[in-house]
Amino acid sequence: MKPIPTLLLVDDDRMFSRVMGTELERRGFAVTTAETGAAAIEEVSKREPAIVLLDLRLPDMDGLEV
Repeated sequence: MKPIPTLLLVDDDRMFSRVMGTELERRGFAVTTAETGAAAIEEVSKREPAIVLLDLRLPDMDGLEV
């Protein structure tokens, strides 16, 4: 059995994150979400996702800073 790829989805739009996260899980990813840049950095420090989908406009910092 091959491992499930991990993905961090970072977006402050909860509805978008819910819809996108559900679709990505349906396609076989283990999805974790974060709503701020600081939360994304914390998640990455806990576990390194294989993929990060990152919004460029976040409430606390922009995606390039993250």
